[in-house]
Amino acid sequence: MFELAVMDVLQDRQTTAREYVSRAMELLPSADRDSLARDPRFGLIYRSDRDYVNRWLDALVDAGLPATSPASPDRMAFNLPSEPSIAVLPFANLTGSSENDYLGKGIAGSVISSLGAVPRVFVIARQSSFAYRSAEHSAGKIAEALGVRYVLDGSIQLSNDRLRTSVGLIDALDGRQIWSKQIESDLSVDDLFAVQDQIVADVLVELDATLVSGANSRSVFRDAGDLETYKLIMLGTAEVDKFTFQADQQALRHFEAALERNPNSGYAHFGKSWVNLNSILMGYSADPKLSLEVARSHAKKAVEANPDVAVAHIAMALVHLYLQEHDLAIASADRAASLVPGNGWIASHAGWILAASGYPERGEVLLRFGLRAQPSPPVWVPNVLAITLMMQGELEEAKRLFNEANDIYPNPMSHAHLAAIAALDGDDADASRHVERAKEIYPQTSVSGSARFLAYIRDKAYLEGYLDALRQAGYPQNPL
Repeated sequence: MFELAVMDVLQDRQTTAREYVSRAMELLPSADRDSLARDPRFGLIYRSDRDYVNRWLDALVDAGLPATSPASPDRMAFNLPSEPSIAVLPFANLTGSSENDYLGKGIAGSVISSLGAVPRVFVIARQSSFAYRSAEHSAGKIAEALGVRYVLDGSIQLSNDRLRTSVGLIDALDGRQIWSKQIESDLSVDDLFAVQDQIVADVLVELDATLVSGANSRSVFRDAGDLETYKLIMLGTAEVDKFTFQADQQALRHFEAALERNPNSGYAHFGKSWVNLNSILMGYSADPKLSLEVARSHAKKAVEANPDVAVAHIAMALVHLYLQEHDLAIASADRAASLVPGNGWIASHAGWILAASGYPERGEVLLRFGLRAQPSPPVWVPNVLAITLMMQGELEEAKRLFNEANDIYPNPMSHAHLAAIAALDGDDADASRHVERAKEIYPQTSVSGSARFLAYIRDKAYLEGYLDALRQAGYPQNPL
């Protein structure tokens, strides 16, 4: 039946094509584009000619086959936002070489960044949406897991140094593809920028939204200057996301190589700044003062090279925060958040910077948005939101968030704060339990270590109260 429907669509016989699809779906009521693509009975999964596969499936969708099983609002993990909400998946690499993975991820990541600059569009952060692949999960299931209405999916292919980008937008609530396009381009940064620009513009038309002025100028394609520099920046970014010492060293090599090719790349300078900030946060820097100075220098160069790189303002804000230059930290964080108001990663960092700089109420708003935009958040996000709530005396919700952070990844920070809350509540047994658990994870845990780690917090009365609660809970004053 499906084969007959495809033939009729290709011969412009839409009426009979729809009849064939309708009759086929009586036999396979749960059939959709995603399931047919993966069902070995139809053989599409085995075909190397993806153009043929996509034409075959697109023809069936045109004839009435659902693009995916519809998502149900009742099964959504989160309430749907009132504004248009979207998750952008990493574009599948169909080039036959894993060395080109950065292209598909880079285009999708740039689309996320540009959509994040639109005030009335809710965009899932890259770290959460990139955990999904359309070949493994239906768009409906992805939408339910992330709490969005729309899913943007795509793929890239290479032929004779030409790039073909195929992209489609699915309305997950009715399971239908509402827009699709194939874009042919050269492999140059200007062409890649144009591909991203075209996708964003078309998607915003479908979402009935408007891109804020100047948002496209923030593209990493344009900033890099050439394809090899862009590749190095993307490889470095992928390593930083692993959050390990070894990965940071590899990332640093990529960013330094990018700067050798283009000393004016704002994103490459940001990358080098961020690796040095990570070395302080993760505790592996041999000279934290020097690392902070290097981070400051490259954050400053990033902002000067490209004032519209929001992540560079976050790096600058963190440098100011660690130096306890709180008013400057607030100004940089506000600038970053204003550049990309829909970016959950930026919102999370800006929110904590504001909270630590003496404005926990403002920080809470941004952190809650950042947590919603990252359904699979890094563990630090619920942790710092919980600390922000502790600053405001909201201990019960803080306790819940610390426990959620421990569910993501057992960590000494969560246990330390849970021990402090238990001590404040007079629950000595629970306080002792969390102290012992924190020491199991990190044997050098101590009050003096926590004091150094959180020294940048502006509200010294809160900080001293927290440290006193740790002592009350039984934390050692100095590392054992």
